[in-house]
Amino acid sequence: MLYDAESGDFRIIVTGDSIITRSMSVFHEPDFLELVEVLRGSDVTVTNAEILFHDYEDAPTTVSGGTCMRAEPRLIEELRFLGVDMVACANNHAYDFGENGVLTNIANLERQRGRLDERGRVD
Repeated sequence: MLYDAESGDFRIIVTGDSIITRSMSVFHEPDFLELVEVLRGSDVTVTNAEILFHDYEDAPTTVSGGTCMRAEPRLIEELRFLGVDMVACANNHAYDFGENGVLTNIANLERQRGRLDERGRVD
């Protein structure tokens, strides 16, 4: 075999929406930790981060679909704790804080990934 994936043992987990608003790494219940191990045990775990990661740098849009959803950027690390390797950015709530909110969210995700410096420039 040229590639490990040719063995047929490649495992991908795709979850639904992750609306994460608090730390997950503080929980130690056995059933929860078992789920975390399942997520970590895949070759790739993908989730839809249906929330914007920012610290209210941008004002909510004047045309809201209901709830303006956001979370502290530090919670991106909690997705890593859960075993998430890749996220899709918010879709229903992408525009909750306007165009600038979308850009701030992307910058925070990139910064967490280590691709942006503190001024928001790509390394």
